[in-house]
Amino acid sequence: ITPSRYSPLDVRFDFSYSSHQASNYLLDLGQQTTNYEVDNGTGSFWSGTGNLVYHVPLAYGVRADGIAGVGVYHARVELTQYDPYGYGYGYYDCDPFSGYCYGGGGGEALVAAHGVTKFGWNAGLGVEFALPSGRSWFVEARYHRINTNTPIEYVPIAVGYRF
Repeated sequence: ITPSRYSPLDVRFDFSYSSHQASNYLLDLGQQTTNYEVDNGTGSFWSGTGNLVYHVPLAYGVRADGIAGVGVYHARVELTQYDPYGYGYGYYDCDPFSGYCYGGGGGEALVAAHGVTKFGWNAGLGVEFALPSGRSWFVEARYHRINTNTPIEYVPIAVGYRF
C-alpha cells in the first residue's frame, strides 16, 4: 500500500514462518530443566506484522529499503532424544496454535515442547531490484524481538520475489 505514487513511504503487511535447529546452549538447558537426555531440537516462529517501509533510490531500478513494524509472534521449541527401542517417554503433546497432537516413540522421542504467542517488533534493511511489469526481487535482513519474559531475538535473511 503506497500513500502516494511519488511517496518514498509504504505500508506493508507480512505473514512469515521460519524454523531452525536448536543451539547447543538450548539443548543443554533443556536437559538440565527436564532431567531427560536431549540430543536434538527445533524452534519455529510464525508472525503477522504491520510495517512502515522507507525507500531510497540507489541507481536506476535499484533501491534500498528501511523497514520497521510491530506484530503478533508465535514461538515454539521442541526438544527430542533418539529412542533406539521406539518406546518413547510416554509424552503426549498438543500444539495450541496449530491444534496438531502427537506423542513420543519410534525414532525421535519428544522430551519437551513449549509454545508462546506474544507481541513483538522488528526493524531491518533491504535492497530491491526492479524487473519488468512492476515486479522485483529483493534481499532483506530484519531483527525481530518477541516480548517474552526473556526476550526472544532472531535475524532471518530473506531473498524473495515481489509481484
